[in-house]
Amino acid sequence: MTLKEDFASSSIWAKLAFCCFLTALITGGISFTTTRWASMNIKGTKGGVYFGLWRRCEIKSDDRVQACFILDGTANEWFAVVQAMAVFGSSGILVSMFLFILYLFFEKYKKNSEIGTIAGIICIITGIMYLIGCIVFATKKNKYYEDTEWIKFPLEYGFYLAIIAILFEIAGGVFTLIEIKATNTSQHRYDSSSSRTDEQI
Repeated sequence: MTLKEDFASSSIWAKLAFCCFLTALITGGISFTTTRWASMNIKGTKGGVYFGLWRRCEIKSDDRVQACFILDGTANEWFAVVQAMAVFGSSGILVSMFLFILYLFFEKYKKNSEIGTIAGIICIITGIMYLIGCIVFATKKNKYYEDTEWIKFPLEYGFYLAIIAILFEIAGGVFTLIEIKATNTSQHRYDSSSSRTDEQI
């Protein structure tokens, strides 16, 4: 069977899980690399300073990048926690999608409940870890950078893309586990029916 036929013949839960993994991969990849998790904007001026997981960039009023500074190896423990959780969450998406592709498309591993279960559990655990990282970022940011009448420190699209990736990552894990349970139940019924038929013969 072709990949298209394999996907078309899959259950609704498998299709939902795959779409969730793909969405999490795209949104999570953008969020992981962008410098737009938060910003510092001065009222009445354009440009500002934008913070990502790995870089802080100063943007001029004409949207040109003035300078960027690397943030890995930061001395702020809370930010190091955010970075670590983001790495775990992003790695979980990649590993789970790889395992699910094996489960869905490769004949040798197709419908292997152990591979599917591992993919689902990894997704849920690493998704929760990533969510913890985002919560730490949102709460600690407010403590370190206080909004005033003239200076604002809003969250940016990179943070919200991370939240979207997390929700789809966890949802993909849940749908995968439902798919495994449904497949095992169906297989058990088939085996039971075959056993009764053999006994009657």
